[in-house]
Amino acid sequence: MFRALMFLAALVSALFIIQYSGSNYHIIISYGSEKVVLNLWFALLCFLLSYFVSHWLLNQLGRFFRLPAKWRSYQERKQRRDLEYSRGQALIYALAGDYAAASGHLVSNHSTSVLGDLILRATWLNQMGKVQEVDDILGKIQSLNAVPDGWMIWFRAYLMHQRGNQNLASDLLLDAIEAGIHSRQIIQSFVDYVDPQRHFQALKTHYTLLCRFVPQENVVELVVKAACVQLDQSVLEQAWGSVEMILQQLPKKAQSHPMIQFYKVKHLLACSEVAKALHLLAQVSFEDNRLIPVLASANIDHEQKLSLVTDALLRHPHHKDLMYLLSYLRAQGGDVDNTIKLLGDAITQD
Repeated sequence: MFRALMFLAALVSALFIIQYSGSNYHIIISYGSEKVVLNLWFALLCFLLSYFVSHWLLNQLGRFFRLPAKWRSYQERKQRRDLEYSRGQALIYALAGDYAAASGHLVSNHSTSVLGDLILRATWLNQMGKVQEVDDILGKIQSLNAVPDGWMIWFRAYLMHQRGNQNLASDLLLDAIEAGIHSRQIIQSFVDYVDPQRHFQALKTHYTLLCRFVPQENVVELVVKAACVQLDQSVLEQAWGSVEMILQQLPKKAQSHPMIQFYKVKHLLACSEVAKALHLLAQVSFEDNRLIPVLASANIDHEQKLSLVTDALLRHPHHKDLMYLLSYLRAQGGDVDNTIKLLGDAITQD
């Protein structure tokens, strides 16, 4: 409205100037035998009027032809707002534990679903135990070609683990590792899901690779747990050759672990290598309490055993099991006073 008023005001002003200026300047336009004489100011006014009208018409035509694009843009914005709203509602229901309502609020149409929505929906349907629908969504995710190599394997293993299939999840990740897919997610998840009782060989084989993506102390703890399962079985069967082979195959960090020292001492005593066993017992920290009955039942001289326990107690003065063992050995030697004192000290440690 303001522009129209300005235009009319300019038009009236120009006409006023033409009427009262008394200008004698004219423009003569001739064609053939005909000629047209126009006042100069009137001609300029017509030119400006034509220019502005043409500019306005072109601008309106441009807007008209841009209408389809603007409509598509509006539709896209509206669809994006609707998706964001439905995603927010879905997250609210998911946080409340209502996964059925949460998955229902997410758009399941393959052409409009975004990767994040598909992942959320697969996770929530997995919580509900709808395996077939989860597999369908995983197929949609894979068809998008929008995830890095190995990610689908990791996500399938994650969903299996969430359903309680820890062994299947760890086996899937192990197959990926052995196939040469060494992504950080796969390695770290394998370490989290692995069952030491089933994957001792895999932990030994891929020890160096696992240490590249996981702190070495965590991998060592897993290897030691897995080795202990194998070693316990071998000790129970008195298969000392198998015990020796397992101990030799362990990484150096695992070989020096306090839990492994028990099996080393047990093996040495079983092979009648008493001197080596005593040397090792003189160095161990006795963090593994299984060493106490091994030392107590060892077929060695009483004085050697007494000296060994005394030295160990000097290194670990608050180790109550060593105090009990030393009191037992003192009692065997008839040293009643020291026996009573050691027993009192041990009881105060409880």
